[in-house]
Amino acid sequence: MLSGVVTGPDGAPLAGVTVVAYDTQLASTVGTSSEDGTWSLEVPDDRRYRVRFVPLGQNHVERYHVGAWDYCDAALVDPGQDEVDVMLPEGGVLSGVVASGGEPVAGAIVRCRGESTRARDEVATTTDSDGVYACEGLDSASSEAADYTVRVEQPGHPDQYVPGVISSTEATLFRVQRGMTTEADPIELLDGVTVSGWLDGSDGPVVGASVHLYSGGQVVSTVSDADGGFQAEGVPEGDLIAWASREGWSLTYWPDDDRPMQALAVVEDEVVEDLTLFLEDEAALVGLVEVEGDASGITLLAFNDAGTVGIGAQVEEDGAFRIGRLHEGSYSLFVYAEPEGYLEDYARDADGERRWFDVEYGTDSYPVLIEPQEAAAFRGTVTDEQGAPVYGATVYATSGELDPGLTKTAEDGTYELRGLSAADWEVEVFQGQYCLNDPDHVSVYWAGTVDARRASTIAVAAGEVVEDVDFVMPIDSDHDGMGDGWEDRHGLHVGRNDAAEDKDQDGVANLTEYLDGTNPNDTVGCRGGCDGGTGAGGFAFLGLLLVRRRR
Repeated sequence: MLSGVVTGPDGAPLAGVTVVAYDTQLASTVGTSSEDGTWSLEVPDDRRYRVRFVPLGQNHVERYHVGAWDYCDAALVDPGQDEVDVMLPEGGVLSGVVASGGEPVAGAIVRCRGESTRARDEVATTTDSDGVYACEGLDSASSEAADYTVRVEQPGHPDQYVPGVISSTEATLFRVQRGMTTEADPIELLDGVTVSGWLDGSDGPVVGASVHLYSGGQVVSTVSDADGGFQAEGVPEGDLIAWASREGWSLTYWPDDDRPMQALAVVEDEVVEDLTLFLEDEAALVGLVEVEGDASGITLLAFNDAGTVGIGAQVEEDGAFRIGRLHEGSYSLFVYAEPEGYLEDYARDADGERRWFDVEYGTDSYPVLIEPQEAAAFRGTVTDEQGAPVYGATVYATSGELDPGLTKTAEDGTYELRGLSAADWEVEVFQGQYCLNDPDHVSVYWAGTVDARRASTIAVAAGEVVEDVDFVMPIDSDHDGMGDGWEDRHGLHVGRNDAAEDKDQDGVANLTEYLDGTNPNDTVGCRGGCDGGTGAGGFAFLGLLLVRRRR
């Protein structure tokens, strides 16, 4: 358990502070301080933690224990030891007024975002009945100011920055310092562009369709009414792309295409009328994904012939699927089937070429049979030299031009790397720590070497599961690429990066000796004993037994 007390600069307890304990792999446990400022978190006791305190809705700045601003500068604490107490300094305040047409705007969302290194990422608040807002708890370096921008979000207007601009690069920077209040310039909201039009289909107006208008990096959405009409306000100026979608009709981009082909330049306060889209009766791909057992974990995505638009569907338990809202034309199908033990790939023919399916408007009479290829998998455990599980290590497999496979080890060091094609795979395990001062491990390669040149491959067939692909990772406290145990046994410095040094002055750096398996204290080859590039100094883990089974 972790526990402690949160106070302000005057020593008074702070209630409602969010407390987050991160382990070294950034997995988190969250709690809240009580009325007396105390807090406690139940966490696994076999890890170390950095604890963050976030005073939401209060004029205090967030900090890590002990008083650190940055995650990696925070103290690593062990559960069940000393109390984790923290004092949160007073924050800065950035306030201002939001108006539209000279009248205050109530309920607008205001986001004050830090643009300096030592600034709070973002604080959000809302305007009151007088259009006034105050972002509290803004951070800065001690006795210095930090830069903040102000972004306002209000229905019927484009999202915009003070002083009334769409682009963040044109936003005003306000200097905010802890313990002080900065007044931002008032903002008179831009109205944006009003866009209206009609949706027509083969049988008349298309009712209840989703209409999306993209411009200026923002999307404004609305729904067509009983007459097929639509209107949207607050569209930012820029190059406007419009599209509409509803089940039963083809997803259509303005003017009448299956993909974005044209944009309409619009400017502030412009009114665009009669933006009409014609939605054809949908074409559909229907068929069956043939797999053993429940197929409901499989997703399909139909791409047009340019690969610019994809429309997806979930497969039913019995493998049946239907992908509608398509335009007439040719489509390929990408199959997301890894959860069910199959390759994630395009549907292909007997020669391995991507299959294309032609569809026509108004019909779904094109039965399609998809037979995903069974995927291979590796399973195993990653431990350190002391037999402890290595949690959060990356298991990374490569094979020529095939897409690589990767996964992370679980808390107990186990992993399962799925979705692999039938091939010869090289497997590497590495653990890049988020903070350079955290203990690391030396990367290892199958089967049991720290030298990539000595890596070997694992051959797998379609559907094959290779068990016991286990790895042992040497601990590397000083991030010099050499295992602590090996350094200690050979009299090198554990705790200092001495990889480039040459202990025996034979012209070969310590790290090269480690990778080669030679003795860094002996200038005569391997007279002191070689370990074949395992870097383990006698702790060999080559030739592990592989037990294979098929799905």
